[in-house]
Amino acid sequence: MGNANQRTQLSEHIADILGTRDQPACGTSRLAIRKTIACGSMMMLALNPAQVGAVGLGEVELKSRLGQPLDATVPLTLREGESLPKNCVKPAPQNNSLARLSDLRVTAPARIGPGTYSVRISTTNPLHEPMYELSLMVKCPGATLLVRQYVLMLDLPGMPVE
Repeated sequence: MGNANQRTQLSEHIADILGTRDQPACGTSRLAIRKTIACGSMMMLALNPAQVGAVGLGEVELKSRLGQPLDATVPLTLREGESLPKNCVKPAPQNNSLARLSDLRVTAPARIGPGTYSVRISTTNPLHEPMYELSLMVKCPGATLLVRQYVLMLDLPGMPVE
């Protein structure tokens, strides 16, 4: 008789947890809603993991010279199977004594291979100082924040490309 009673209590306890036990209408709806929301939230977290876990920014490739608008690219790498949301790469606040880039535009990374993207950085105004600071921030949902600072040293027009 003891085992049957324990089974009944266990079944009632499981029904309480799942919100399937017959209770007065007032209590059931609130409890069921809370449990449904909790279960749904856990399912969403399990089915929607962070899209970016490990990300790296490479060396900047500068294509412009003194007196020209900025045109540069930075390679971005991800682990295999990861994807990059559209607006994760942005300019970061600059706090150096070097000249600051105004009207800076960072385009959405373009995929150039498996796990490899290219981020284009540009300005519309010409650059008149020989050195600038560029700070990029990769801030994606569910991933750690990455900030990388670069010093851009512009060559004079007509100088050979190294």
